[in-house]
Amino acid sequence: MHIEFLVEEPSTEVALNFIVPKIIGNTHTLKIHNFQNKDRLLKRLPERMKAYANFVHDDWRIVILEMKIDVIVKN
Repeated sequence: MHIEFLVEEPSTEVALNFIVPKIIGNTHTLKIHNFQNKDRLLKRLPERMKAYANFVHDDWRIVILEMKIDVIVKN
């Protein structure tokens, strides 16, 4: 199996490069596409998904990681 990760920031890429190989082992492959920020990821996502639709194999998985962080400040 091959897994493609679409992520919005460098820290997510670093974390996935550390964690995912330990989970999937040596028999699977992965590729992480870092879009540098959320806006760029969301802007390019439709085009990227159309491209995947044309060539993705049955043993590929696409994972999109987009984080939402809500900060509540109480005085």
